[in-house]
Amino acid sequence: MVPDPRDARIQELEAENARLRQEVQRLTAEVAALRDRLEQLSREAHRQAAPFRRKDQDKKPPDQHNKPGRPAGHPPAHRPRPPSFDDEIEVLLEACPHCHGPVQDLQRREQFIEELPPIRPRVTRLVTYTGTCPQCGEVQSTHPMQVSTAVGAAGTHLGVRAVALAALLNKHLGLTTRTTCRVLKALGGLSITPGGLVQAMHRVADKTQDALADLVAGLRDQPSVHMDETSWWVGGPGWWLWVFTTPERTVFRVEEYRRNPEARADALRLPVRTDPVEERVANRLRKRRQWLFTFLDRPGVEATNNRAERALRPGVIARRRSCGNKTVRGKRTWEILASLAATCNQRGQDFVEFLRPYLVLAPKPATR
Repeated sequence: MVPDPRDARIQELEAENARLRQEVQRLTAEVAALRDRLEQLSREAHRQAAPFRRKDQDKKPPDQHNKPGRPAGHPPAHRPRPPSFDDEIEVLLEACPHCHGPVQDLQRREQFIEELPPIRPRVTRLVTYTGTCPQCGEVQSTHPMQVSTAVGAAGTHLGVRAVALAALLNKHLGLTTRTTCRVLKALGGLSITPGGLVQAMHRVADKTQDALADLVAGLRDQPSVHMDETSWWVGGPGWWLWVFTTPERTVFRVEEYRRNPEARADALRLPVRTDPVEERVANRLRKRRQWLFTFLDRPGVEATNNRAERALRPGVIARRRSCGNKTVRGKRTWEILASLAATCNQRGQDFVEFLRPYLVLAPKPATR
């Protein structure tokens, strides 16, 4: 019997059909995976809550997680015992609180409770006088508590400490202007509008700009300088916010940790990478090779710029919330107060107490 050539053709088409079906299934699965990945990237691009969240594929597996809690031998962290106390209460245990029977083996236990008392503004009615001096003309009496000579509708002022605390909350701790107003109202009963707070911060910056000038001049005497900047908004893009800090002098001992890092860096930067991301990092190492290990040769220079980045963090938080300022004066106020607050923090100084002498009408203190 002669085979029908059509049967061979049918078998050939059926095999091709099966192959194409498998190819369609594979491509369909690939398209679905790419679509899911595209949707994930789109969600991450528009996600505002945590745009820098680590991707699941980049996370460490559970078996590589660090053990929770402090390492063995690490001193415990707890609230220190207050050096003094204002009140003392003794609660006797004369009988069982449940069955009212006698209690034996009494042991004394002590606790110290730190509580904030109800806070209300301390209001001072200040009366001053103006007059005319035959030689000097119009003169006026002043008091160290004064922050302004305005009277009438503008005759109710925030005190020096209240203004300094507002500067700390707004320019160093990262609270927005409106949130700062709410905190002052909730904790201290002080009422101020956001616009009034902005104007107050401008006045503080005007009075402390000489302190910033002294700070910047003192940078030349430091063994190392920590400085950073971040993009800013002043009625539009294209601006920068600068923060200067002068920490205490420190010397780092690195001799015992120095084990030929230059050779390791050269091994990382010399080969050409096929991965574009790795090659981009290697190019940065090649361009900045001579500055990578300055901290090993110059005492006082740290290995990272973390100190400056931490000092700039309040500005970065403010930028995420409000982009920046509407005016150049607002930007300048941010730079002055943020720089002074960061420097006080690194030196262990109280920023509120640092500002107080600059805000009174008395002669300004000598800067250092």
